Amino acid sequence: GDLFGLLTFDDKVRAFLKAKMGKAHFDVCRDALYMLQPQNVSPDFAELITFIGTHIRRRALMVILTHLDDPVLADGFTRHIDLIARHHVVLVNMIKPFIARPLFSSESVSSLNDIYTDLGGHMLWRRLRETQKVLQKRGVGF
Repeated sequence: GDLFGLLTFDDKVRAFLKAKMGKAHFDVCRDALYMLQPQNVSPDFAELITFIGTHIRRRALMVILTHLDDPVLADGFTRHIDLIARHHVVLVNMIKPFIARPLFSSESVSSLNDIYTDLGGHMLWRRLRETQKVLQKRGVGF
């Protein structure tokens, strides 16, 4: 089977399990995921990328689960991702915010407040699309 590992991070790297295979390693990775606790901090992508660059030498598929709906965080992420995207295959995934959608895609507008909500959702959707384009130009799936 394939080797797999786990790296968890927020404002610093919290856990790193080197790539191995087997049921015992799967159980260790699963338990590490179950033990994760949410932290109300901004992720430090520079530290993450530096850690990956120094600890993961073999080419790997990296699936990064994060939020890039904040423009400052998205800019920081796209600024640093080149350092690992040249060597690794990188896929970024996030849960799409509920309101992030193109303008006029909702048929349930019934008040002025709904219009402003939809406009804010459109602006968020557009920023995420711009982030997607930047990442795709760098060879990163989003």
